[in-house]
Amino acid sequence: MNHHHTCPQATVDSVAAVCFAGSLLIVAKGTKPNPCYRVTIQRSLIDIWPPQFYVEACPPDEVCIQVIADYVTARVFAVGSCPETITVHGANGPHKVPVTCVKSWELFLDAMKQHLGVTSLLPTMGNAAGLDRVLPEEPDANTATGFSEESFEGAFRNAVAQLDMQYPYPDSLGDVRVLKQGALFGGIAGLWNLYYVQVSLTW
Repeated sequence: MNHHHTCPQATVDSVAAVCFAGSLLIVAKGTKPNPCYRVTIQRSLIDIWPPQFYVEACPPDEVCIQVIADYVTARVFAVGSCPETITVHGANGPHKVPVTCVKSWELFLDAMKQHLGVTSLLPTMGNAAGLDRVLPEEPDANTATGFSEESFEGAFRNAVAQLDMQYPYPDSLGDVRVLKQGALFGGIAGLWNLYYVQVSLTW
């Protein structure tokens, strides 16, 4: 199928998927041609439901030892509602993956740590009351959670982009506040990190 990708697909041995409140975590494991290949998960541009994804392996710019290496890659996607299954495409064909739907943020983080081998959960910035707050059971137009592998700023922008910015009347001023934010560090080989920010919007 046409994914509009630029790198070849990676060999995928196993895939796990966990969803909470419209945020879908996909963890793929497999092998890559050498340790320097960069493996990522991308969403197919084909607009179908349930959504489809593919795992690609981009070759390195530098010279690298030619030995097949294991990889673990993960990414969180905003999907609106949680599908029962997804299809993940790899070089060795499509994988139909059942999605585990969890009912709380804490269970979602537990699933992340379990699948990624993450050992530390680091809440950062914000007061204790906000950090202890449980996210809503179901998403709504005024609450969203954003994720980024790069920074809190990126996670914040991702969350704001999911809000329903329908102005109730001209010259309305929306107030977006951070309810919870933190980061997961570590994982297998200690190379994985994920920043998350949950926001709410009031008018």
